[in-house]
Amino acid sequence: MDIGLQHQSNSPFAYPLGQKVVRLVVQVHRPYQMQEIRVHYGDKYETTYSDVLTMQGAGQGTHFDYFVADVPVPTRRLKYAFEVVLAENASQWFGEMGWAHDLDEAVPFYIPYICPRDVFTVPDWVDQTVAYQIFPERFANGNPLITPEGACGWYDTPTSTSIHGGDLAGIRQRLDYLHELGIRLVYLTPIFRAGSNHKYDTADYFEIDPQFGTKDDLRALVADAHARGMRVVLDAVLNHCGYSFRPFQDVIRNGRKSRYWDWFFIEGDEIDTKAVNYETFAIKLRNMPKLNLAHPEVERYMLKVAEYWLEECDIDGWRLDVANEIDHVFWRKFRETVKRAKQDALIIGEVWHNSLPWLQGDQFDGVMNYPLRECILDLFVRGRVAEDEFAKRVTDWQFAYPAQAQRAMFNLLGSHDTERIRTLAGGSVAAVVQAMALLMTAPGIPMIYYGDEIGMQGGADPLCRGGMVWDEDRQDKALLDIVKRLVKLRLSEPALAGGLMRMERAEPTAHAQREMFNLLGSHDTERIRTLAGGSVAAVVQAMALLMTAPGIPMIYYGDEIGMQGGADPLCRGGMVWDEDRQDKALLDIVKRLVKLRLSEPALAGGLMRMERAEPGLLRYVREGQTGERVWVQFAAPDRLGAGIPKTARVLFAEQTEPYVAQGEQAFAFSEGCAITVWR
Repeated sequence: MDIGLQHQSNSPFAYPLGQKVVRLVVQVHRPYQMQEIRVHYGDKYETTYSDVLTMQGAGQGTHFDYFVADVPVPTRRLKYAFEVVLAENASQWFGEMGWAHDLDEAVPFYIPYICPRDVFTVPDWVDQTVAYQIFPERFANGNPLITPEGACGWYDTPTSTSIHGGDLAGIRQRLDYLHELGIRLVYLTPIFRAGSNHKYDTADYFEIDPQFGTKDDLRALVADAHARGMRVVLDAVLNHCGYSFRPFQDVIRNGRKSRYWDWFFIEGDEIDTKAVNYETFAIKLRNMPKLNLAHPEVERYMLKVAEYWLEECDIDGWRLDVANEIDHVFWRKFRETVKRAKQDALIIGEVWHNSLPWLQGDQFDGVMNYPLRECILDLFVRGRVAEDEFAKRVTDWQFAYPAQAQRAMFNLLGSHDTERIRTLAGGSVAAVVQAMALLMTAPGIPMIYYGDEIGMQGGADPLCRGGMVWDEDRQDKALLDIVKRLVKLRLSEPALAGGLMRMERAEPTAHAQREMFNLLGSHDTERIRTLAGGSVAAVVQAMALLMTAPGIPMIYYGDEIGMQGGADPLCRGGMVWDEDRQDKALLDIVKRLVKLRLSEPALAGGLMRMERAEPGLLRYVREGQTGERVWVQFAAPDRLGAGIPKTARVLFAEQTEPYVAQGEQAFAFSEGCAITVWR
């Protein structure tokens, strides 16, 4: 057979959606010649196949097309095989041992029995949820009495050690803001006692950090959130602890004699905190020693932590830090513990890559969906992929996991570990809106990082962790209004609750843009300098935009030396070779622009995103295929130097003179213009 068909009788190709329905997924490698795929099925104890279903095309990935069928299994036992109907109406059969000439020859696939406890279930409420991530130290200060001494100003630039004064009381006081936004789930980064501002170095897993408040503050926050229809998920750091964690301090004092020695991974007979002879989070971070979760006492301790806060403060689930560095045995016990304490609690793992091993129904409900984030950024922000490629990548990820896990994924554009979305977009609101719209309409739980809804900016950690902007004059109200409308749409439209996302049309407009001939004039139009009333300044401004826009800039012969001519046939005059009649100054500028275009990678392909467009100022950012960026700015005399960083490397600069605008009104740049290109 020339058809490359792939299927296995386990997840993500075959898995129960419920106790009497199984979803089957088939991948077919392109290109292929076939009409359809049918699945023949029945009870595994029957001698024949009692029923047949035609599989539905569900999407096109990078290399494969996907076909899906939801097969009823009234007896909970299933055998099945596939019939591939070829273009000439002949059929070939596919079973567990590969291709066969007829159905009797095909060795069946089996789902022996759908055991109730093997069915992957996630909380029902995830389908009607929008999440909001809060970094508690930076969201709101509701109790200045517990703010640590030496705290900086709320809006001061954050550093790795700065304290701004956020607390649980502040979050509780701002619940109405979240409720008005439409938030149904609040995810808090760690709040337990720790030495840092981020609290990922836990010192005591059973106490709230006094900088944030008390257990009563958490209980009140959770109760008030529940009263507004919101849930609260906490962050658990179980992979490692903090330097001040009592068992680790005991090991430092007592060495191998400590009862906690085997709680950690230590080389030698005593702890050396300078050489860091013990395993840590990341590479030799002395303040974050890695825990041995396979040790029975550590396992019991951490399972007790998980249970304690569910019962003590009625929280609604856990987000698990560095989840992919802890063994699967522990996570299975963790799930049993959490679901026993609160059946509809949510479990989200922090895994940045393919997460199938953790999404089989026995560990996490979902994960932080960083792969989807990369797809969204590459399309709307970085301009690295066209729409058709984006659609294929998203389709591949959609079929990488069981459908239940897709419903419970934390879909994000940014977090406390990444640059903020608007910063990545070069300040472009348009790019943020596009990304938000996709986030809110994709399967999974859309998650907003605090402040992204009002346009907050910030680079990589710690700059992405600035104090929440509560000064309404500094909030982007237009963006906030759009986000509110998108959240409302998400929560009110049943079609956006769960299910699949099937790409209907995905056309490569970005790639097509790269192949466009961009022109200022041609043999069918008046020449650009004639249209500009003879103004060299207007021609230079137009040429600068032409040479820095996506597409293929095309110069009509003679425009580079200032030739003039009206409509056809006057635009078709003989090329001026007499150098005394050529505009050498204009020619020099055009040469520099052409050289810039050909030498700057950021101008090769990619997208052009408008960063500022206002009277007297136009600025846009260009990003190449591999992420290089340049900024292009046109500024009127009263806006000179607007926003150009002191550290900018200027690639091109030209000052045009004032000119008489054509028409009744003067244009912003007819008074003169500073054209600047920088990186």
